[in-house]
Amino acid sequence: MNKTHDFRIILITILSGLFEYYDFIIFVLMSKILSKLFLNNNETIAYSIMLSSGYFARFFGGIIFGYLSEKTGINKTFSMTIFLMLLSCILISILPTYNQIGYLSIFIIFFTRMIQGASLGGELPLSLVFSIKNCSKKINPYFISSTLFFGLTLGTLLANLVLYLLNKLFTIEQIYYYAWKIPFLFGGFLMLIAIFMRRGVFKKEPFKGIATTKNIGLLKLDKMKLTIGFLIVSPPTLLYNIVYFQTPVFLSQKHLFINEHDKYFINIGIFLTGLFSIILTIFYKYYKKIHYNCLLMSIIYLPILIYLLYSEDKIYMRASFVLFSVPLSILFSGIYAFLFYLFEDKFKVLYIALSINFSNIIFASSSYIIIELFDKYFSVFYFALYIVFIFILSLFTLNKMNFYNKNPFYLPN
Repeated sequence: MNKTHDFRIILITILSGLFEYYDFIIFVLMSKILSKLFLNNNETIAYSIMLSSGYFARFFGGIIFGYLSEKTGINKTFSMTIFLMLLSCILISILPTYNQIGYLSIFIIFFTRMIQGASLGGELPLSLVFSIKNCSKKINPYFISSTLFFGLTLGTLLANLVLYLLNKLFTIEQIYYYAWKIPFLFGGFLMLIAIFMRRGVFKKEPFKGIATTKNIGLLKLDKMKLTIGFLIVSPPTLLYNIVYFQTPVFLSQKHLFINEHDKYFINIGIFLTGLFSIILTIFYKYYKKIHYNCLLMSIIYLPILIYLLYSEDKIYMRASFVLFSVPLSILFSGIYAFLFYLFEDKFKVLYIALSINFSNIIFASSSYIIIELFDKYFSVFYFALYIVFIFILSLFTLNKMNFYNKNPFYLPN
């Protein structure tokens, strides 16, 4: 393998994360528009289920594509996930609205969202395994995994940019009449690029797969390693979704988030999180030590940052959006590479998918509801305590499971 090949694999890793996550996130960012078009804007429960369904579909998609990757290989399975995301984008852009077909539109939009979620649930672990397995040994796997996460952050930024341009170039009437389709058609175009981009790589470097097992019993999987994988992924997943996805929505509804300039600071924080996660892979040998100290220090810095985030002072709020990039980049740096090494080759994709997607079900899909509950019945102080409790619980459990030992028995030396 030469440097050109390695560069192409890393580029594919970044762009795959960017394209797929753009398609997944643009749906979330346009959910209010979609709810008026397909849910008649009165189905509050249906709206919540529509958003959550994508995360639940990620979980089951991870299981399905994790199984298929063992049976048919990474190549075909990877292609399936990209095709499904392409299909979902096209379907959304041509769907008839509630005014045209009534309640049937609710069922169809749910179905397309489930396709999106299932595709992303399989694509992320497949992309990780494909990239690390196909790059030369000279490339640090922790660096490769951070480029994947960097691609996810770029996908979020691209979705924000497309939505910004949509609001600038079209009137509200035009958006609800036809322009709402443009972001999804653009997402379909990105998937076509992804298909074209990967063709040459597989012709030159066919991937033979990592296992050929016919039967998979979920109850027979290593529950200890799955628990560790879940606990590693959960704290940053919870914090990232709350800070950069749900908090802006919550604050805008409270009329505390009304300036376009505030979004610039959110985007800066997202970008720095991805960028710092790559830079920090230089210290991959000290990954567990840094991870331990970061969780430990969360007891001090998280309540302060959360207080600043939910304060009515614009300067404090904007600063906190940027400062959150520091702990998040530390926790996300090399996290997917660790999952890669945590699990054996047999069912590797399935294990990684379960770890990532289950944490998204528990924390990402419920983060907005959690914010609403704490705002209605408690206060920001208790909300901060809740997040700190999740971090401490992860730290305590991982420590009890000997995760932070120098050479725990379940990890390769």
